Amino acid sequence: MLKKLLVLLLVGMLCTSGFAAEKIKVVTTLSDFKNFAEIIGGDKVTVTSFLKGYQDAHHFEIKPSDIMRLSGADMLIINGADLDYWISPLIEKSRNPNIRKGTSGCIDASQGIPLLEVPATKVDRSMGDVHPYGNPHYNLSPAAMRIAFRHIADAMSARYPDYADYFQQNALAYEKKLDAKISEWKGLLKNSQETGIVVYHNSWSYFFNEFHLTAAGYIEPKPGLSPSPTYLNELIQKVNAQKKSGVILKETYENSDIAKYVASKVGYSVEEVPTYVGGTKEASDYISMVDTIVKTIARK
Repeated sequence: MLKKLLVLLLVGMLCTSGFAAEKIKVVTTLSDFKNFAEIIGGDKVTVTSFLKGYQDAHHFEIKPSDIMRLSGADMLIINGADLDYWISPLIEKSRNPNIRKGTSGCIDASQGIPLLEVPATKVDRSMGDVHPYGNPHYNLSPAAMRIAFRHIADAMSARYPDYADYFQQNALAYEKKLDAKISEWKGLLKNSQETGIVVYHNSWSYFFNEFHLTAAGYIEPKPGLSPSPTYLNELIQKVNAQKKSGVILKETYENSDIAKYVASKVGYSVEEVPTYVGGTKEASDYISMVDTIVKTIARK
């Protein structure tokens, strides 16, 4: 009798484990959205990101394994606004109906975010790396990313209603934390309006707009274009004329030599900052990433 009971118990355990719910497979284009999906999904999801935080989101080299990763995905989260344009052919090649654009399995995180710098005319290459839908670098605005976070939470809840309460509880707890940090960051930067800030690429519009800061200059003459010696001399003259103390913010994948050259001529320091989660060792999540940027500027 005891032996029979043990056998039945073992069979029951095997059956139970066999029917255990598989985790939802989420793929994201950017590491910021990987962080968000993990916060919302908790132990119900496994999440991978195509790009690491120290890589340039404009450029991604497609590998056959990337197609395989998408073919098994349950959900896909993209930045949208044409930043991760390279994801479209991957979606097609994956032949995965779960993640096609326009379906509930493909979340465009930019939906609902008022995009800045939407071109008034047709975009062409003479304008540099300008995106037709507007500046896609909204991830440096905590307020914009709060909108994206809420959109992702609601989309995941709608697609998986059995987990909706769990997802929403996780989301609300994070939003409360993020709101407190946004208030803290505004306080830290309230005295930084007169700080001279030079940046490489036009990635900072949303950040500057939110925290009422102004760029002292851009190392790129146009988005995505390398500076000429003539342009750099003009930039140096422009920055020196402002007579401010300041900093050059260099993203992890940008040229250090040019930044150091400009810094030596204007008396600024060069600070490498993360602009995506994982961009530096300090930026382990979205909040710590923004923390790093804010505290770097506030020290100047």
